[in-house]
Amino acid sequence: MKYALLLVLALFLFGNAYSEENGSDWLKIPSRESLSLPRFTIGEDSYFEVVASKRDTAVFRDLQERPYRFLPPSDARFLTGRYFRCAEEKSAYLVRAVFSNGGTGSYQLIRLGDSLLVAHSSLGNSMQYNKSAIVACLEFQPEAIYVTVSVAG
Repeated sequence: MKYALLLVLALFLFGNAYSEENGSDWLKIPSRESLSLPRFTIGEDSYFEVVASKRDTAVFRDLQERPYRFLPPSDARFLTGRYFRCAEEKSAYLVRAVFSNGGTGSYQLIRLGDSLLVAHSSLGNSMQYNKSAIVACLEFQPEAIYVTVSVAG
């Protein structure tokens, strides 16, 4: 009986940790209306993935309750590293991101009207959704953040 109780407790704790890690709740597909708006690709020099050692800070502290937040430059550097640079006319925003196979993929950021699409594409056959975060230098404050993942196997 004691072992059964310990097993149930372990499954409960592991299950809660997994549900916090599972990024499927962050996925948000753009509406048809959003996809019909003018679109502009955000240049790769205008966004930075949060470094692994700061990922939990961004994911669980800063983005758990909201899809994005404004960042002062010092916070952006803290999350991404010393190489962070944002053009003077742009502001830094921490935004939700999700990936499946990080080692074989990459992000693309696209402006859809006044919304932002954060898309990750990769190779492989896994559909595990991992929460991550990106610091994006934007000329606009996003009205909505859309997050998608695609995997080609």
